Amino acid sequence: MRRIFLNGSMNSDGNTARLAKGVFQGLDYTRINLADHYIN
Repeated sequence: MRRIFLNGSMNSDGNTARLAKGVFQGLDYTRINLADHYIN
C-alpha cells in the first residue's frame, strides 16, 4: 500500500511534519510539501 503525507503547512519542518513523522513511524511513505510547489 502506498502512503502519502501531503503537508499543506508553510513550515515544511514544523509541528504538522513532526506529527506525521510519528504517525508514519516505521512505515514507508512519501512526503509532499505544498510550500515547495507553485499552485495556481
